[in-house]
Amino acid sequence: MVVLSDPASAHATTVAAMDDASGAGEIDDLRRRLRRVELALAATGDAVWEWNLVTNETYYSPRWYEQLGYRDGELPMGFETWKGLCHPDDFEAAVATINATLMLPTSEGYATEFRMKHADGSWIWILGRGRVVERDAAGAPVLVSGTNADISARRRTEHDLAESDRRLRALADNLPRGMMYQLVIDAEGRRRFAFVSAGVTQAHGLTPEQVYRDAGLIYAQIHPDDLAGLVAAEEESRRTGAVFEVEGRMRHPDGDERWVLVRSSPRRGGHGETIWDGVELDITESRRAQLAAVEHERRFRLMVQNFNDILLIMDREGIERYVSSACERILGFAPEELIGRPGIAFVHADDHAAIREAMYATVSGAMRSVTLEFRHVHKDGSWRWLEAVGTSMLNDPAIAGVVMIARDVTARHHAEAERERLEDHLRHAQKMESIGRLAGGIAHDFNNLLTAIKGNVALALADLADPAAARELLEEAELAADSAANLTQQLLAFSRKQVVAPRVIDLHTTIAGLQKMLGRLLGEPIALDVGLAPGLWAVKIDPGQLEQILVNLALNARDAMPAGGRLTIAAANATLSETRARARDLAPGDYVQIEVADTGPGMSEAIRARAFEPFFTTKELGKGTGLGLATVYGAVTQHRGHIELRTSSAGTAFTLLLPRCTEPTAAAPEAARAGLPTGTETIVLVEDDHQVRALALRILRRLGYTVHAFASAEAALAELDRLEPLDLLLTDVVMPGMNGRELADAVRARRAAIKVLFSSGYSPDDIVRHGVHDGRLDLLEKPYQPSTLATRVRAILDRA
Repeated sequence: MVVLSDPASAHATTVAAMDDASGAGEIDDLRRRLRRVELALAATGDAVWEWNLVTNETYYSPRWYEQLGYRDGELPMGFETWKGLCHPDDFEAAVATINATLMLPTSEGYATEFRMKHADGSWIWILGRGRVVERDAAGAPVLVSGTNADISARRRTEHDLAESDRRLRALADNLPRGMMYQLVIDAEGRRRFAFVSAGVTQAHGLTPEQVYRDAGLIYAQIHPDDLAGLVAAEEESRRTGAVFEVEGRMRHPDGDERWVLVRSSPRRGGHGETIWDGVELDITESRRAQLAAVEHERRFRLMVQNFNDILLIMDREGIERYVSSACERILGFAPEELIGRPGIAFVHADDHAAIREAMYATVSGAMRSVTLEFRHVHKDGSWRWLEAVGTSMLNDPAIAGVVMIARDVTARHHAEAERERLEDHLRHAQKMESIGRLAGGIAHDFNNLLTAIKGNVALALADLADPAAARELLEEAELAADSAANLTQQLLAFSRKQVVAPRVIDLHTTIAGLQKMLGRLLGEPIALDVGLAPGLWAVKIDPGQLEQILVNLALNARDAMPAGGRLTIAAANATLSETRARARDLAPGDYVQIEVADTGPGMSEAIRARAFEPFFTTKELGKGTGLGLATVYGAVTQHRGHIELRTSSAGTAFTLLLPRCTEPTAAAPEAARAGLPTGTETIVLVEDDHQVRALALRILRRLGYTVHAFASAEAALAELDRLEPLDLLLTDVVMPGMNGRELADAVRARRAAIKVLFSSGYSPDDIVRHGVHDGRLDLLEKPYQPSTLATRVRAILDRA
């Protein structure tokens, strides 16, 4: 291959040849034309080449080398020919194009694109153009000339555009339930689609080709009621250049009606047309869901508005965010009067703690749902009872609150209060009726006791000459009086009006001390066995009540064995497990178990079921009060104990469980008639009952005290200033006029150091009403023995 790498020498050779062939004028003209050609070639930036088909000589311009990154005329080994530089994938196609041109009889040129190897190893795209510029006499091509242009940048741009178009079409064709489009409306208002994605088939049942031919096929599917709105939106968008968005219905060829959202952005074309690039989305499902939600909300609101109960929603802080219309009917407040305000502001102060506890439980997550009752103020100022169920829905974004349904239960509360009032009246009436039935039995018992007292006292008076006989008769009268006191205590215990003074006692001493008296009560036909386990634990109980319990059980046993039998009293320590204690509604731990068992015929199931009922008795009228076992039951439970009843044809057994007490045992009371404590202090005695006043005066003076006795508080106060000294005030609590507490306050106001001992035979309820209301004040219960009076007076006087 001959390479003419120096265009200047080529130019000189050509000029010299022209000098030989022509005159000077022709030479100058040729030079000017050559110069113009050189300038034109330099201005294009294209590489020039020439190929002689006869000699196979080629010429490449300096630009040709420059395009490929080589110096002028220098090509690496193996790349000296065009074939060596052309990309293998493009060579055959380029050669075919060139050969086809060479075979043509005309001088038409060719153009072909191919890649050539750059000096840096990359491939550049070349647009090669050429034509036959010289033929021989036979018309065969002799000389071919052409240019190479670097079109790499253009090819990259075309590739990027093609890739972008591919991605856009893929996106458009894969748009779910919709299509992308380009709509053109010319200046005359004619519509045509320049582009529609493949989704048009699913959205409208049409092929892209059908839509390209006739845009009206799309518009024909628009619902008649929505067509005008869409056209108006298009026109407004065309006029203002703003993006338009509209929803409407489309009638699909399959008969289905679908909702679509059309969003399109306009731009002006170069010939007065408007071009919209837009998207059409099928929103049928969301629209149906929206319409369903609207309908659901409408039904919900209708239901709530006609709901009998109040529905409200509160946030975490207890602020009411929604209140149903039932609030106005139930509470008098319109919903807007409560919304935005704390709900607790309308709740009764006594119920605030319950409301706060319920809110904390739901908000903290401790409880998902709570139920409570509280009072809510009515607009008229009255209070309404509401029963409410609150449920936490704080984690539900649609609600984000505590939902509460509240029902007006005011009428129920009023009905319950009225029922309780009527039940109280009924219970009172029943008790009065029962007490009327008891009158015969109580009168019978008291008449017997009074007969014994009066008879023995009369005999004693007649036997004053015989002190021993008189003493025995008076002791019998004292026993009868004790029985009368016990009967009174039974009545008070049943009505829970007995004054209870529990203390720590030793059961060995107490039960052993009762054994002789119980023997006399049972009589000779009945044998009494007492079995006490060694080391019995102490218990804390009123000694009088314990005696009363055992006496009542013994008397019941005696009545169950009229022909004789055996009564057994046994006591032992017992430790209750949690299971055994729970079955008896007791706390697990240590107890003393006392069992009283007889060998009588037992009870029927009907009698056993009612054995502890007050006033229930199987005895004939006037023979029993029906208070015995009820008194026993009340006394045991009052001391946190338990009583069980077992019965069979072999007999009946009562088992008592009394809790162990670890406190030190109280000292035993002094003997009733020996070693009574005495004194020389001065005492003011105020007692409105003449006989009790006379007895107390006689006892205290025998004990050595100076006593000033008065029948009323007023009389005592009138003489108070003349009495010196004064150490103790012994006063009845309930008296006509000024009561004992008022008297004590008045005396202490004038004699601050004086000590006070109250005395009463009334119940604690009555004593509270008269001012002695707690265990810190000293109270002497009537009836009392001389020994009890002596001991209590001395103890108070000796107290610091």
